Amino acid sequence: EPWSKYHTHPPRDMDRFARVCVNIIRHYNDGWADGYHHGITHWEIWNEPDMKLPLMWLGSQEDYFRLYETVARAIKAHDPKLKVGGPALTSMSSDWARPFVAHCRDRKLPLDFFSFHVYSAKPQVLVDSCRQARKLLDEHGFADTEIHLNEWRYHPTWDGLRPDDPEKYVDVPGWFARGCSGKGAAFAATVLMRLQDEPVDMTNFYTADTSAWSMFGQFGIRTPVYYAFKAFNELAKHPKRIACDVAGADAATVACAGLNDGGTSAAVLVSTFDAPAGRREIALTGLPWKEPSQVEALLVSDAHALVPIAATTETPSPGMLRITVELPADGVCLVRCTSR
Repeated sequence: EPWSKYHTHPPRDMDRFARVCVNIIRHYNDGWADGYHHGITHWEIWNEPDMKLPLMWLGSQEDYFRLYETVARAIKAHDPKLKVGGPALTSMSSDWARPFVAHCRDRKLPLDFFSFHVYSAKPQVLVDSCRQARKLLDEHGFADTEIHLNEWRYHPTWDGLRPDDPEKYVDVPGWFARGCSGKGAAFAATVLMRLQDEPVDMTNFYTADTSAWSMFGQFGIRTPVYYAFKAFNELAKHPKRIACDVAGADAATVACAGLNDGGTSAAVLVSTFDAPAGRREIALTGLPWKEPSQVEALLVSDAHALVPIAATTETPSPGMLRITVELPADGVCLVRCTSR
């Protein structure tokens, strides 16, 4: 509870704390104490211990390292197949990153996954953070350690979240709304597509509950970010990647395309985050059919959520398809094609 500082002190008895952690695992995985059998594989130790304000860890860096070592060893002693990791850093620029990985190397500690967070308005920051994490781990002998970017979202600024003037709290709902706006949706789609080619094993958008941070908001209402994820899910149902080029686009436009396992349908996702509005000509090659029987284009923006838009198609040659659509700035477009 970082705001009140409850439970952010280092445990007085770390061995006892580790036993509590193991019993939590037993409860959720092994049915202990009227528990469950969820089969949870990954267990992260603490959250953002490097945060300066508000404090999520009131101990020293060395205190956290000792906690990690105690709990990680206890979890592995309970079940060596479980994956343990951390430290859920506030960013890859944290001055805790290198010392933590070095400590795990020097003490021969288990580090099945390395985790960090990124709050930014620039997709390149997320890409660079993943590359930086991979380089750091490889340098310290953790070539098999997974990389988890397990908090991220569109985040232009922290200014305005907690204003000093109580009268300005009237603007806070708008501050949260920007994160899940049409621009936030385009950011999310861009990040998800760009990370397909980067060294990252798991990413987690923050968040999908009913908090003000959520893609559903405090009232459970679907925001444009939700529909961006829904569109990406459609792309993920087409896991065989195919070549995709977008003409009439600036460098900020990002696209990704794939076929389903049966080769009977294709999906294309296009994001115009920080790109101008205008016509986009999407060219697909390597399709296993001569021409499609149906092409459907759907748009996500501030004003629309996966609604049909006009699209023209052309088949210059067998296995090739050109689709032309008009897209707004900061939009997400899903195109679905099915074979004859």
